[in-house]
Amino acid sequence: MSGLASIENFDLGGVKINYGRTNREGGQFVDVAVIGSRGQMLS
Repeated sequence: MSGLASIENFDLGGVKINYGRTNREGGQFVDVAVIGSRGQMLS
């Protein structure tokens, strides 16, 4: 958790990630990806 707590105001190209000692939400965006056994993205 200490590693996550050190991430503050990190921008991933428009998706902002923010953790802290009192903030455990991380971000406002959620997406789901399925990766196959050969590393390909499945839809």
